[in-house]
Amino acid sequence: MHGSLRYWWNVAAQPDVAAYRGVCERGTDQMTSGNHTDLHGKRVLVVEDEYLIADDISIRLRDLGARVVGPIATLDEATAAVCGNEIDYAFIDVDLRGQASFPLIDLLAKRAIPLLLVTGYDRHDIPACYRQLPLLNKPTMHDAVATACAQLCSR
Repeated sequence: MHGSLRYWWNVAAQPDVAAYRGVCERGTDQMTSGNHTDLHGKRVLVVEDEYLIADDISIRLRDLGARVVGPIATLDEATAAVCGNEIDYAFIDVDLRGQASFPLIDLLAKRAIPLLLVTGYDRHDIPACYRQLPLLNKPTMHDAVATACAQLCSR
């Protein structure tokens, strides 16, 4: 089979990019301590529609001491979880069953919740206003989750 696929993200409104910078700059000592990641007791939202990836990320976060909220596979359920729970950090898949998760990312930014994008897409395929957010590439490797956690607020 031969062919090509081009993906086009249609973002209706430009988000407040300054809000994302603030989220990424929120105290590095909240998530990292020295060279290891300390998530003890932190509530981490995992939004991922691929079960094996969601499960792997969740297990690794629990190994690091996090209290995982989720994993959640749909935008509506994830939005409800953000509105109904205290969240310290979030791992968000960019594409949830064909639906872009940018409205959820905007909501997290408005609430000053540090987040990390989880995606199989190249950074340049993500709308420019979201490219500065930390990124965890799929498929994930077990150690990549810890590294991504350490990176999340060190920007």
